[in-house]
Amino acid sequence: MTDSDLPTLDTTAGKRRRRLLLRKRLYQRLWGGRAANETPVVVFLAGTPDIANGRVVQALESNFDTDVYRAGDPDVFEDGRLRRDDVLRGVIGKSRAPSVVIVAGGESDSIATLIERFSPARVLWFYEPVERFIARAPRVLDEATARRVLAEKFDREEEAALASIAATPELDSTTVWALAWYAIHDAYRRQRLRKRSAAHLISERSLVAAPAATLDGICEIIGVGARRNKQAPRIRLKRARGREPALPEPVREACEELQTWLDAHAEDPADVS
Repeated sequence: MTDSDLPTLDTTAGKRRRRLLLRKRLYQRLWGGRAANETPVVVFLAGTPDIANGRVVQALESNFDTDVYRAGDPDVFEDGRLRRDDVLRGVIGKSRAPSVVIVAGGESDSIATLIERFSPARVLWFYEPVERFIARAPRVLDEATARRVLAEKFDREEEAALASIAATPELDSTTVWALAWYAIHDAYRRQRLRKRSAAHLISERSLVAAPAATLDGICEIIGVGARRNKQAPRIRLKRARGREPALPEPVREACEELQTWLDAHAEDPADVS
């Protein structure tokens, strides 16, 4: 997702991030970090990791026991995709942080294999309500790319109705984003990540309800202690305007069913902290 891209160095956010990374490097080399013979935990942020205005990525990056690689970081990504495994292992091996975090929303379809290839690895899978995704997707995603990907996305027999709708040339934008939300998060269920102790499904609603406790719980899950900033963060989300988006009946039913399934299996990180 675009919200997780790197801020450019000539902006205020970019300069602030550069200063933060410099302080982290000094801390890891002089006072903290991991020993050379210790294996770092690799954490993949999947689904839609830029939920809650990117607060999760910001909180993890501000922790001095992590190295966070966002979408667009040339050390880890090339043309929007993760680099080869040997390149990633080289980056991970050079890190002095106990936890190496990779914002890999674009790799959600292959997260199950990433867990195996980079063991010990963990996955934090984030999702928000479909209505919120539909509202914000036009600001952070490319619709032409989404249409192209969706045309090839649905290959199961039970998804025939969705495949037929996705292949419609005159498909409206609202339906495109609803199908995109479904395709992204159904990958969690299809890969049976619920059965893996290394995978954690987290809803944006838990962040909004208890942001400080939820962020502390996420830090606990990946083993990096508490957040540096102890102030309770404010997470303000734009309210959806107007009526509920009108969707074709098969798409509406599929999204509602998946939303119910995700809500039933999501964990509350605030219970961990």
